[in-house]
Amino acid sequence: MGNVVITPGDIIVADDDGLVAVRAAEAETVAARAKKITDEGMKKLRRIEENGTLDFSWLYEKLDRSGCAIRGGR
Repeated sequence: MGNVVITPGDIIVADDDGLVAVRAAEAETVAARAKKITDEGMKKLRRIEENGTLDFSWLYEKLDRSGCAIRGGR
């Protein structure tokens, strides 16, 4: 698949969006990172449900620091 080498023992996961190959020796690390990303996403969803809005203040701060103009207010 492209430039990816798949070897015996690799873990293959595929869905409508694509395919991922993970070496068995790296599976626990990859799973832990994926769980962290998923948990952070779920926290954001819960905050949206609780507050009825998404907090973009971090984005506005980064845009301000980089000198980007923001149209339409915040």
